[in-house]
Amino acid sequence: MKNTTRNILAICLLISLQFACSSKPFYDTQDKVVEAAYNSLNQEMESGSLKEWATARGMKGSYTFKLTIGGKGDVVTVSTLERSEDAEVMQQNDLKNYVKTMRFQFKMPKSRTYQFPYEFKF
Repeated sequence: MKNTTRNILAICLLISLQFACSSKPFYDTQDKVVEAAYNSLNQEMESGSLKEWATARGMKGSYTFKLTIGGKGDVVTVSTLERSEDAEVMQQNDLKNYVKTMRFQFKMPKSRTYQFPYEFKF
């Protein structure tokens, strides 16, 4: 009897963990993915780890990148579209490397990639 109760509790725990792990929203259209990515990047620029990282490095200027995201919300590619006159190339490269390590907190079709421009203003 005790083993049966333990097994039932273990199954319930596994099911609840599965639901907790799948709590990320799922987007499957270009518009929804880009909107969610913009919101996430805006939040990072205002009060997230990206802002802390940029402040610690004294980032200045503005950089416009074309981002490609895919898989589980990973940044797949980052290419430079434009930078302001007061922006430095070394800082641009550091920012590109940082952005490449980012993962968005939403799900999307694994077989699809989405591209969009984003301007980082410091």
